[in-house]
Formats: sequence, structure tokens, C-alpha cells
Amino acid sequence: NIDIIETGITIDNVFTSFLVKTKEPMFTDSEGTTIRILIDSDNNQNSGYYYPGMGADHLVEIYGEETGTVSTAMVYSFDDSRGKDDWNGFFSLTNIEANSTGAKGVSTALELQIANFDIGIDAGDGVKFIVITLDDKGNFDSTNIINSATKVEQTYLSRVIIGRQNANDNRNG
Repeated sequence: NIDIIETGITIDNVFTSFLVKTKEPMFTDSEGTTIRILIDSDNNQNSGYYYPGMGADHLVEIYGEETGTVSTAMVYSFDDSRGKDDWNGFFSLTNIEANSTGAKGVSTALELQIANFDIGIDAGDGVKFIVITLDDKGNFDSTNIINSATKVEQTYLSRVIIGRQNANDNRNG
């Protein structure tokens, strides 16, 4: 129930809305399933939590168990005074509305909305994001990094290779 098959994003004047669809019903595991969305709201890789290809300024965390419904839904913000690789640099910002849609126990879609004010964006702004699903057994799935403005996707591996090339370049001066 963690295989991501589709994602979507819409940014209007008030909300940023996400849709995540999985191949099988989500939130059916008795030990729980977590869906995380890392959001680079300022499109600046040098701010936020470092993830190759983006700097995650916000983290959305959705958790649900075997009832097929969302138990908790939170938005976290990253404290830029912490190290860029410090996962504990995220602090809770606010609860959000998130719902798994469909019949109880057979929902394959998750919808959620975040107030633009909370993540510091305006309508028309593009964001980079990645969706990650995890279960209690260590299984996971993730999307590529998606730029909502250009619809361009970047794989994790391509970003690691670019980072490695930049680090190993001969730079004079």
C-alpha cells in the first residue's frame, strides 16, 4: 500500500493542494503508514533541509493505520540555524486537513491542503516537492523531485551525480 502511482499539486490564492494516489489501498497496515512531502517553497537549494536537488523548507507528514483513514496530519518548518543535514531541524508548525478518499479500507487517494501563508508562497509561485511513502517494515517508495512551475522531474540519482561532479570539478581562482 505504499506504491505511488500518481501525484498532483494545485496552488490557488489561498491553498496549496496535493493529491497522492497509491496502487493499493493506503493506511491499511496495523502498524501504520506514513506519507511525507518535502517542499522547497523558495526554490533555493541553499536553504532548508538538504535533499539532492532541493532545500526542503517544509515537511508534510501524514500518518494513518488500518482503518483506512488519516490519524494525524502536520506541517513542519525547517530551522535554517540548524545544519542542513539535521533531520531534527524540522519543528511543528500546524495541523492540516488531509483525507484519504474512497470507501473505508479501500482508499487509494490522499488529498490535503496547506494554507499558502503557512509555507510562504503566493498563487503563481512554483515549488519543488517530493513525495515519500513508508511503512513499519522499512519499505518505501518516492517520486522524483517535481517542479510545479515547469513540470520538470529530476531523479535522485541525477541530482547526486550533478552534486558529485560539482564537488570534483577543478576550480581555479
